[in-house]
Amino acid sequence: DCVNDDGTPVYTDDEKLELMEMSVQMFRLMIPRGDFMFYAQYIEVLRTKMAWIHLRRHDCENALACIREAAEMAVHFDTYIPGTPHTSPLLRGITGDERWWHDTHNRTWDLLANLAEEECAILRENEEFRTILDTLKQYAK
Repeated sequence: DCVNDDGTPVYTDDEKLELMEMSVQMFRLMIPRGDFMFYAQYIEVLRTKMAWIHLRRHDCENALACIREAAEMAVHFDTYIPGTPHTSPLLRGITGDERWWHDTHNRTWDLLANLAEEECAILRENEEFRTILDTLKQYAK
């Protein structure tokens, strides 16, 4: 999302996609076995931003893949049980992981709200997209 002083983007959409993909892979490398805890929200946000780029390009397949993973991460974040022992070497031994955020709504609610935006109209009739929405509705608060 960086811009130059004159307001022009620092990165092209292709560069943004590449950088965000590297960031997701970094999280997956550093936190293996799906033990993302708090960090699941970062993958969710990255994948959502990537989906928006794909949607602007009318690339429904890649947009849907990003939305699918964003939804998985939002549910992971919202269903994480504080105090669950971590399996990742990076997170092992962490304590005090109680719910420290104070948002009005949870991650699944936020993602569901984002997916209601006009940018997603192209996916409205897609069965998998509707299934993702139904899943998010189960966890949204």
